Order: sequence, then structure tokens, then C-alpha cells
Amino acid sequence: MICPESIGLFTAPVAIAFGIMSALFSTRKYELQVEFQHTDETGIQWISVAKSNSSNVKNLFETQAKVIRKNIT
Repeated sequence: MICPESIGLFTAPVAIAFGIMSALFSTRKYELQVEFQHTDETGIQWISVAKSNSSNVKNLFETQAKVIRKNIT
């Protein structure tokens, strides 16, 4: 046998901790999304265009949303 039977007792907590840490570092606070209407029965979906943690970028996202809203209405 190559691996001992108790290897999961060590690798499982390490893998869970690694997953939690990577999830915490990969999340973004602000996200610019676009609503997309499909032509088939899929319907409406929200598509993420950009993500960021910066409040400066949040202001840029809000400006872009206003410009897009103005151009489509």
C-alpha cells in the first residue's frame, strides 16, 4: 500500500482550510453586471462584466451604469 489509511485525517482539514482561504481572497466587493436576454427559452441572465474591491472602481462602475442606462432608454 502506498498511502496509509489515515492520510485523509490530515489532508481533509488542510484541503478545507485551503479552500476557505482561497474563497476569502478571491471574493470581490463590487461587481458590474449586465442583464442579457437570450433569444431561446433560457430567458434573462446576469453576466458579470468586471469585479473589484476598490471604492474608486465602484464609483467608475456607477458612472458606467448611468451611461449605459441613458443610452438604452
